[in-house]
Amino acid sequence: MSALRPILVTGADGFVGQRLTAALRAEFPATPVIGTSHTDREGLHTLEIRAPEKVRDLIAAVRPRACIHLAALSSVDEAFADPIATYETNLFGTLHLAHALRDLCPEALLIYASTGEVYGTSFVTRTPLSETSLLAPANPYAAAKAAADLALGQMALSGLRALTLRLFNHTGPGQSSRFVLPRMAEQMAAIKAGHKPPRLETGSLDRWRDFLDVSDVVQAYIAILRHEDPPNGQAFNIASGTPRHLRKVARELAALSGVEVEFVEHATTPRPFDSIYSSGDPSRFADTFDWRPAVPWKGLLTSLLDYWAGQEARMRS
Repeated sequence: MSALRPILVTGADGFVGQRLTAALRAEFPATPVIGTSHTDREGLHTLEIRAPEKVRDLIAAVRPRACIHLAALSSVDEAFADPIATYETNLFGTLHLAHALRDLCPEALLIYASTGEVYGTSFVTRTPLSETSLLAPANPYAAAKAAADLALGQMALSGLRALTLRLFNHTGPGQSSRFVLPRMAEQMAAIKAGHKPPRLETGSLDRWRDFLDVSDVVQAYIAILRHEDPPNGQAFNIASGTPRHLRKVARELAALSGVEVEFVEHATTPRPFDSIYSSGDPSRFADTFDWRPAVPWKGLLTSLLDYWAGQEARMRS
């Protein structure tokens, strides 16, 4: 990674973006790291990703060596509520960025944050899926991500330098409690502190999910930037390869917290398809970029519990 030409991170104010920008500055101290946000945030460039002229203006001004594109609408429920806005942001916003990079600084590498949800109904096989598995998205969020994934693959044949990361569930301290593991950990902290009855309220726990610590995801991005010649136009799974049953995960969290809880599963708004099983095979990325998840499973759970215990103490102080 040479000096002066910056790394651009869209969505730098998000859960992953904040950690990624800090890690990039530590890893590449001679390289400027520039972040964007869709709202006015100190230290970040404001970017409306759906406005192509604004995107082109930023790329012309920054001329990045690499662009890590995290900015997206990430809520599946919100995607069902407003699919048009989801496509405008997650598909067309990505295309605005890709076209600007290809036209204005074609030497730049675009690293696109997609999702394991692009496999959708293919998870019926109940095995960790590889990148050759059929893309069969089952909700508007995943469909928009899959469409952008395919479009970037096509653009890589005509001048764009790009690769796609199909990211499976990743979590860690600071992630919103609207996600499943932080939601459990938040309740465990309140139960342990005596501020909530010993009832863990969840959606269905009869689900298998593939989890990574967010720091391992950050290291995946860094591994790409360290690589002398990343393969162009390819997609890679970023996953642990280990599916975990949510009911067992809830029991593990309770055991680590030292509390006995009753599991109360609430019916959620039904979706046309809600996968029971989701897991990815990370072998292609691991072999190409010499990357392996480093944070042990117990360490991930403990960090979540410690974070929410701290939040509980601050809230009550």
